[in-house]
Amino acid sequence: MSLLPLVANADAVKISGIYYNLNYIEKTAEVTTNPNQYKGMIEIPSSFTYGGMVYTVTSIGDHAFYNNSNVTSVTLPNTITKLEGSAFYGCVGLTNMIIPNSVTEMGDLAFYNCRGLTSIKISNNLTKFGVNTFGVCLNLTSVNIPTSVTSIGESTFHNCRSLASVIIPDNVTTIERNAFGACHSLTSITIPNSVTSIGNSAFSSCIGLTSITIPNSVTSIGSDAFAHCTALSSITLPETISNIEDWTFWECTSLNKIVIPNSVTGIGHYAFSSCTSLSSITIPNSVTQIGGNAFGNCMGLTDFYCEAETLASWMGRDGLYVYTNAFEETNLDNIILHVPASSIDLYRSKLPWSKFKDIVAIEGSVVPELPKCATPEIKFSNDNFTFSCATQGVEFVSVVTVSDAKKYYDAKIKLAQTYKISVYATKNGYERSDIATKEIVITNDNTGSAEILSGDVNGDGVVNVADHVKLSDIIKNSK
Repeated sequence: MSLLPLVANADAVKISGIYYNLNYIEKTAEVTTNPNQYKGMIEIPSSFTYGGMVYTVTSIGDHAFYNNSNVTSVTLPNTITKLEGSAFYGCVGLTNMIIPNSVTEMGDLAFYNCRGLTSIKISNNLTKFGVNTFGVCLNLTSVNIPTSVTSIGESTFHNCRSLASVIIPDNVTTIERNAFGACHSLTSITIPNSVTSIGNSAFSSCIGLTSITIPNSVTSIGSDAFAHCTALSSITLPETISNIEDWTFWECTSLNKIVIPNSVTGIGHYAFSSCTSLSSITIPNSVTQIGGNAFGNCMGLTDFYCEAETLASWMGRDGLYVYTNAFEETNLDNIILHVPASSIDLYRSKLPWSKFKDIVAIEGSVVPELPKCATPEIKFSNDNFTFSCATQGVEFVSVVTVSDAKKYYDAKIKLAQTYKISVYATKNGYERSDIATKEIVITNDNTGSAEILSGDVNGDGVVNVADHVKLSDIIKNSK
């Protein structure tokens, strides 16, 4: 018996020009479709008598006024509790509507494509909107959302292009997919602290939206949430979200500043793609993944701050993993990459970071203290200069200067035959050593403070320019 339908008679009855489906058991009536369409101003009574029984009108049925362009107004009684799906779909002649406080639920597409609707007063006891409840209500300028509503449903106000202001009450916890998508006239919106999630494309293509603050109660923001918001110049993100999803700020061409909180671990594909006015952005050390084209076509970028100290070669490894096409069509020659001082060499060695022309240390970042190479010793023996250092595995960089390397204009030249050699040691991971120097003088005089090398270097019995050449060869070939 419990499976029997409540409506005992499927045939609609006509009372005073209005058609009803009757529930004979509960003595309730639902307004249904007029086969000849309703016209003009319709006033629905709270009750009527039929067959000697009084019926209370409790709902507007599915498709009751569907695509009826002849209806100019509908007055609802305060006995109505529900508007079924597509109840007023396409009623382009409706300009305003009052939903009585008795209504607690609206079905999907209830007022979809009511293009003439400019204002609507919503029941203070409404608990939920259906999908696309006011979608494509192109002339709806304002709407009150009652405090009884806990969720702004999927596409509830999608493509309400004239909707300029809306107040979201404190009881709302979710703003679902595409809820305010393509609301072109919406310039600002306040999201209360009760909201915990913002769905995919929730504010997509709100081309008039200039700024928005998202409270710390929000833990998730869906993909495309603010895509194509071309007037959005600033946004404050909460420190409670863990991801910036794919396409979230795609083509926000006026966005010039955004702070990514330290709670974020991932930045999705195309997340900031084509944000052409974005000049500077900081990626906190908490981020472990940046997706493909995440900053593609960001032609206004001049400074990119990345605080990650370790870069990963594979996704899921310790450190930051970045898709190599993360900066597709972005001119990296014009961007200064700011990274931790201790990680500059690491960034220079990995794509896509190595493509940046300028990589500098983040101001205030600590340069690690490196061990210092020991100062080399210089020795001459067996016609060779040799260098040695207490630090193993170093390379030696030496310079030789000759006091006679200059122009002369005299008829007679006396060569001083003095050489000065300097050398320092260097090693990867070490600070270079202090510079060691030694002076060599070719002379027959064995006095003086300089180290003395026998004047007859080539052993031909005389001290002359040939010895100068010989000594030069020795120094050039020294190790």
